[in-house]
Amino acid sequence: STYVYRDLANVLPSELGDLDEQTSSMYSCHARVPADTDRSDKFPAKLATMLTDPALADIMTWMPHGRSWKVINREAFCRYALPHY
Repeated sequence: STYVYRDLANVLPSELGDLDEQTSSMYSCHARVPADTDRSDKFPAKLATMLTDPALADIMTWMPHGRSWKVINREAFCRYALPHY
């Protein structure tokens, strides 16, 4: 079968009922991740800080649609961004 991309960025959990079983189960798996009170050292928090750091604007950036990011300069990313964060 052919995979059909479904953008769930703006779908509320209550609206998942009309999705097929595979898509719905993939989306709901995120709810099983255990909660953690200290998120300051977690990857999403570090990534958000990195993406808002003006010093790294030429190294990494958000994609225009805002759902992903990319490394523009891999060497600089490894040399400057990773050791700092």
